[in-house]
Amino acid sequence: MVEISPNKTVEGFIGGIVWAIGIGLILNYFVDLDKPILIIIAVSIIASIFGQMGDLVESALKRHFNVKDSGNILPGHGGILDRFDSILFVMPLLHFYISSKKGFLNGKSIILLGATGSIGVQTADIIREHPEDFSLTGFAAGKNMAVTRDFIREFHPEIVCVQNDDDAVSLRNEFPGVHVVSGDSGLIETATYEADVLVNAVLGSVGLKPTLEAIKLGRTVAIANKETLVTAGHLVMQSAKEYGATILPVDSEHSALFQSLNGEKRTGQPLDSNRIRRQLPRLYP
Repeated sequence: MVEISPNKTVEGFIGGIVWAIGIGLILNYFVDLDKPILIIIAVSIIASIFGQMGDLVESALKRHFNVKDSGNILPGHGGILDRFDSILFVMPLLHFYISSKKGFLNGKSIILLGATGSIGVQTADIIREHPEDFSLTGFAAGKNMAVTRDFIREFHPEIVCVQNDDDAVSLRNEFPGVHVVSGDSGLIETATYEADVLVNAVLGSVGLKPTLEAIKLGRTVAIANKETLVTAGHLVMQSAKEYGATILPVDSEHSALFQSLNGEKRTGQPLDSNRIRRQLPRLYP
């Protein structure tokens, strides 16, 4: 490092990292980035390292070509590139993080159909308690607008489906950054939105077509909807085999059969107690 830029020191390198962490924590305090502190610290450290790498690369280029400035703009100050060398390395990193559906430090992304039901609420609890493992990319919530608004504010989803068109219009006006859809077509669009896991917890056979469409994409589908398997189990399993999708039952009865067939031991807890809590974290151990 000294050979490339004599003024650079290890102490300065460490100091830059400390400053980056401090700025990240201060920004989180005033803006509320809605990320765990450890993730904010990790991103700050990585951004600081990449920024200092950019500065060293620019210094190495100038030394290689034996020039003092990298251009005629801002002569005597290292040239214009000297003002942007760190950004050139950090911005692609931040772009990758922001554009990622779940963020590269946020674990598995989840689409939740039936978010306001009991299983939907339990799924939301899991995501809330384990933000480093799961993120809620989208959800369908039927007619319960109060819970829908609360979920949008808390989880910042990318897509939301409601039953009524008028409610969808209202949500679009209130949350312009969220893609809001409605009706049966909206449910399918939500189910097939890019994510790692689809949790189907909607009531009745309405969840069948969205499930089949997600299976065609090879998704992992956690089914908490008995009607989907009762009415069309052969279609679901045949499609899963054809498209390489994974089906995981999370409702009490068929989850019990699934665990028994897998040879799991009885835990002593009632089968319907916290069923989603036991199943969802085990999707990706």
